Amino acid sequence: MKSLAVVVICLIQVVLIPRSHCRVFLPMDLKLIEQTCSKTPHRDLCVSGLTSVPASADADVKGLALIMVDNVLRAVANDTRNQINEKLKHSPEDKALSSCEENYRAIVELDIIEAYTSITERDPKLAKQGMDATIYDANACESGFAGKSPLTYVNTLVIDIAAVANAILHLLP
Repeated sequence: MKSLAVVVICLIQVVLIPRSHCRVFLPMDLKLIEQTCSKTPHRDLCVSGLTSVPASADADVKGLALIMVDNVLRAVANDTRNQINEKLKHSPEDKALSSCEENYRAIVELDIIEAYTSITERDPKLAKQGMDATIYDANACESGFAGKSPLTYVNTLVIDIAAVANAILHLLP
């Protein structure tokens, strides 16, 4: 389990942190992130995801929710969608992959946008529905394979990030 966390942290850092945007977090910067992430189901994933985005250092809880949805989840979901599309180039008739592409199109083009917009409009209940839909769509992708899914790792990562975002949303008034 620890090795999975290390891989996730490395993936998030490689995907999300251009070297020109690196920032050293001071202990005070991390206090709200640590407090918030301690109330999520995947504390280490939450901390690594949020600290990979420099703007999180100055964010309140609503800002952390926005960052988790719009920066962290969107990046991983887009990367997953790109992986699916690459696999479809080699297996265009694969119905499970085609279904996953539809699921991830919904995650990127509907679920994340709904959640982000709902957070900015102060409707955390609707934002939670967007995260629930993300979890549903990633699970649907995973279960669409007869046998072992080639996307288990990324589907699990998307599900876990959406669960973290959902937990942060529960902290909003």
